[in-house]
Amino acid sequence: NHATASGGALTTTAGVHILRNCSVMSNTCGGDSCGSLGGDSYFFTGTVLTDNSPSNCSPSININDESRWNLSDDSSCGFSARHGWDDVDAQLTPFSLVGDEPSLPRPRPGSPLIDATGRNKWIELRDQTGLQAPIDGNGDGTPERDIGAVEFDPTVFVNGFEDGTMDAWVVGPDRR
Repeated sequence: NHATASGGALTTTAGVHILRNCSVMSNTCGGDSCGSLGGDSYFFTGTVLTDNSPSNCSPSININDESRWNLSDDSSCGFSARHGWDDVDAQLTPFSLVGDEPSLPRPRPGSPLIDATGRNKWIELRDQTGLQAPIDGNGDGTPERDIGAVEFDPTVFVNGFEDGTMDAWVVGPDRR
């Protein structure tokens, strides 16, 4: 999404606006004083803001004191230890199209988004793909909802080549 003056992803007026288990990413705004989220007051919970230009939040954004478990890859939203994390790489797969179908950005193994919302009373019970949530994504025995719109599923096939190299390839002594 692109806006020429304000917003980029969303500009609002009047009231508190709720973003719950959302992924706000890859939006642009051409104005001098805008971020991808602009306007009034926001209540964030379990939301990731990443790869937005020129910033994730506008300078005038007001974050509700009850906001929790959020991550921004820049410092424009002003998340504190209470609201979430600033300047942290979300480690998401890129958005892409597979034929006519979108391939939604998902947390990569080891992403700080995985199981990061704790015992969040505001969680959504299904992610954007329809997957039941929460899932125990980090293997500690406790299923907790991930930050963002798509839950990490550790049972998805992984072939060892996700880093783009052939380092996971092993040739045994019986193979030529």
